[in-house]
Amino acid sequence: MTLIPLLISGVALFLGWMFLHGLRAGPATAPASALLGPAVRADVVAVDVTRTRQKANYFTTDLGITVRYAVGGETVETAVRGFDWVRDLAGAADTVAAQVESGRMTVRLAPDDPHIAYRADPDLFFMGGGMAIGIVGLCLLPVGLVAVVAGFAPRREGRKGSPLLRGVVHGYMLVLAVVLAAGGIRVVTAWAGVGPTPLIDRLVGATGDAVVTAAGWDRLAVTGDGDGIALLIPAVEVRMADGGAALPLRGLAGAVLKPGQAAPPPPLEIGATVAATPDGAGAARLAAWPGRALLGVLFGLVPLVVAFGVLRLLYRMRRNLADRVPPGAVISRRIGD
Repeated sequence: MTLIPLLISGVALFLGWMFLHGLRAGPATAPASALLGPAVRADVVAVDVTRTRQKANYFTTDLGITVRYAVGGETVETAVRGFDWVRDLAGAADTVAAQVESGRMTVRLAPDDPHIAYRADPDLFFMGGGMAIGIVGLCLLPVGLVAVVAGFAPRREGRKGSPLLRGVVHGYMLVLAVVLAAGGIRVVTAWAGVGPTPLIDRLVGATGDAVVTAAGWDRLAVTGDGDGIALLIPAVEVRMADGGAALPLRGLAGAVLKPGQAAPPPPLEIGATVAATPDGAGAARLAAWPGRALLGVLFGLVPLVVAFGVLRLLYRMRRNLADRVPPGAVISRRIGD
């Protein structure tokens, strides 16, 4: 029975590692561990959208984006991983509109191999699940260690407690709090800066009115069993109210154009006024609150809250230990005190 907490902790840590990193060759093709790697701006070499007929009325869509970037004195050209969950044409149009910006996109390099590039926003499902399971395993690890030592130690020593073991547990709790806080800050800052409408720009940017000066669509042909279908990527330019050159507007959704259909109207009308935020890199961001990035930031706040709880528990344990009366001490009190 004494080994059960330690076994649960080991299983939880293994599952957490699998969710956060180990499944990158399978369903989690953009693992959360990619957040530990550097983010680089890469040139988009090719965007391929392939539609394949599986049955009479059932098609699958595969999105592939090839990029080129420089790292370590060499030029790397590779396919970006993380688009396996794009399974329909509408999702492919929205993804291309959000990821590709004027022939460039932001990717994250694998921490252990800079020749592997992932999309900048990893899988939320695997990130959230891996963080939750991993935190449970990390918190259960000292409990399992204490249970094992207390179970195999003499009864008197098990009740009394070992100062060395107590010090190890307290030190582990301090390190755990630091690691959780650092990881949470990393996740929050990473998710606050991704997407066509980054949260950091929405919070601290100079949001103002912008007038649409040009509006239209860029067409992207669908290969395979596309049958003449094209993806429409927004091509909109705006001019901020304070003047200056026209800037491309990011944050608009794409569309799908099927054969025989009339082209939809532009995503925005020329002359319309929208709220936008200049990003300082030659583009304007549509003022919006992206739900996926917000969810990623909320996931990053979880380890920060747990780290605060661990530090608070450690403080209470240390205070109770300091207030404990030493064995054999004589307690005396005068009447009236």
